[in-house]
Amino acid sequence: MNRLDSTCTTTLVACAALSLLIFGGCWQRVDSDPPTAAAAGEYATEWELVDKFGGAAVISQQSADPWEQRFAPGGFVEIAGVCATGGEVWVCDLGISRVQAFDFGGQFLRSYGRGIPLEGTLPSDEDFLHEEEQFQADNTLVRWQKGAQGQEWVHNQRELFRAADVLPVADGFWLADWGRSSGVGHPERSANLAYVPFDAEEEVQTLPRDDLLWPAFIAKQGNGVAVAETFTNLLWLVNASSHDWTSKSLTDIPAFKTVMMARVYYRDRPRYLDALAFAIRSGHQAGKFNGVGGVAMAFDKLVACDRGNYRLQVFDADLNSLRHWGSIVRVIPGYSVKGQMRFAVPHDIDIMSDGTMLVLDAERLEVAVLSPTFDRIGCFGRGELVEPWALDLSDDGRHCFITDTRENLVYHYAASN
Repeated sequence: MNRLDSTCTTTLVACAALSLLIFGGCWQRVDSDPPTAAAAGEYATEWELVDKFGGAAVISQQSADPWEQRFAPGGFVEIAGVCATGGEVWVCDLGISRVQAFDFGGQFLRSYGRGIPLEGTLPSDEDFLHEEEQFQADNTLVRWQKGAQGQEWVHNQRELFRAADVLPVADGFWLADWGRSSGVGHPERSANLAYVPFDAEEEVQTLPRDDLLWPAFIAKQGNGVAVAETFTNLLWLVNASSHDWTSKSLTDIPAFKTVMMARVYYRDRPRYLDALAFAIRSGHQAGKFNGVGGVAMAFDKLVACDRGNYRLQVFDADLNSLRHWGSIVRVIPGYSVKGQMRFAVPHDIDIMSDGTMLVLDAERLEVAVLSPTFDRIGCFGRGELVEPWALDLSDDGRHCFITDTRENLVYHYAASN
């Protein structure tokens, strides 16, 4: 074989390999708009909308001092994560320092946290950015004040938090707390994953790390608690047994440490970081994310939404496995190899006991129903959801609750069969 023949053969083999990677689902093109065409399994009639509850929060105690202002129960300023378990629905609010619990009929049961408005009470992200710039310039720390009394703001995990997601368990609840983090050594401001015991005498536990910035979604299986950092494109898996409070990163390994500057937007509405440019780990190779979304754990696997790359990624999440732990199992693009559409922009996900997946699609404004083999078998919610953020299934898999940030509502769907 001459050199020309060898070169052509090598080129053809490389092109064939690249085609297999792209069209086989290992890589996903990210330089085009997300798909919006009609998909197979367009309807899943077994899921029906039975109720909506929540709405805009109403001020019940007006005051010039935001620390004295209170909101009536049942409403939200900026609704976020949701968890349905034990016959209750727990719903987070990024705008008020509280998490509220409801019954499945939408009746308010109780809340956790001070219930004070965070806007105007805590320094803004821009304020923290200016403090960081001043600290870098002259090593001077600025201590932001709270309220009209000039008291120093001290973070109290039980009373003051920015709840992005919640996961109740027997003796307390897990909390994905955005907090406020300026990056200049204020541990009382740091965002974190916290375990808050119901017993007020017990100490709140937080992850022994200072590099968690905005943990937005959490999921749990056994002793494993998964944390997704939406704006930094990192996944963490915590061994949360009482004797071993440790964590490992599924994506923060040297091969995936490409750092770039970017601004993050959610759809057409900026969320807190609209004026900030900051370092994120972003990419489209397997193991990287372009806007990591919700996560779910089942069968010793972790499935994560990769919004900007229009795909799901599956990781090995067996805490007992040392050989394969954290490895990429599979990448699921929005289209199958047969050209069938699965979803457009996956924002959150939950997994049923039989392996069926519900994928909240932020672009098509629906919930795509996928089989255990990732084939699309239907959808629900189209024409009803406005700006969905998170979803969660009840323990029996018969009820699905979805938070919608446009109207601050919780949508309750029930399986009819």
